[in-house]
Amino acid sequence: MAIQIDPSFAIAYTSRGNAYSELGQPQRAIEDYTTAVQLDPDDAMAYSNRAVAYKALGQSQQAV
Repeated sequence: MAIQIDPSFAIAYTSRGNAYSELGQPQRAIEDYTTAVQLDPDDAMAYSNRAVAYKALGQSQQAV
């Protein structure tokens, strides 16, 4: 797994977050998207996908 090889690989967290989202696990997705954003503050996809995951949890205020 890419994260085990390089824990600072932001794209891997975004990708795993996408997988969690597809599996209906938005909270786990949010955790990975947040890690991706911390590692790469320019990762627009992680911000966008995190907002969608927050909305899925009914936490629209967090999605902003």
